[in-house]
Amino acid sequence: MPNTSLLDQLTALAREDSSDRRRDLLRALTDLYLSDSVDPDERAGMLYGEIVVKVADQVAIDARIELAQRLAPAEHAPHAAVYKLATDEIAVAREVLRQSSVLSDADLVAIAETHGDDHMMEIAARPELSATVTDVLVDRGSSGVLHTVSRNSGARFSDFGFQTLATKADGDEALQEILVGRRDMPEAARSQLMTVMSDALKVRLAEEGK
Repeated sequence: MPNTSLLDQLTALAREDSSDRRRDLLRALTDLYLSDSVDPDERAGMLYGEIVVKVADQVAIDARIELAQRLAPAEHAPHAAVYKLATDEIAVAREVLRQSSVLSDADLVAIAETHGDDHMMEIAARPELSATVTDVLVDRGSSGVLHTVSRNSGARFSDFGFQTLATKADGDEALQEILVGRRDMPEAARSQLMTVMSDALKVRLAEEGK
């Protein structure tokens, strides 16, 4: 049986015209959806996600930020709702991009391919990243994105990713130093890195015995 209270509130939210009232109902509905005492069934979860998608653009940004912060750590948050928030402006998207386990690699790739540095920077800081995702980040990202993702010990890189990083490290001593510390960097990419490494960094690393 669907959760009657949850479905009733979903219906009420869908009918509201007032932005403030929508916000109040959305908050109450999220309280109920995330409550430990409620186990939303699949139908309720789909409806919740669909209605969040429909009303998100009709509530103020602070309401969307609040919603994103609450759904970001929720493992059972509806995919449609989380993806909608992840593609919103960065103030809204930040926490879901950094945290949400609901976002798949395909989602992260799509967002990285269609959004700018702000979104890519948050993706780059996720606790774990597959090579499928980092390939896009190192191909499209600014130096800030490259530094962030290269420092991320939970990020994995393909041979293409490492070669791209080594090439883009030319003239970027900060990135060179980060990459030197990556023990998973393959020899071919490390050799490429050595060809662009600054003399000053080579001297310092030699003095430090690295």
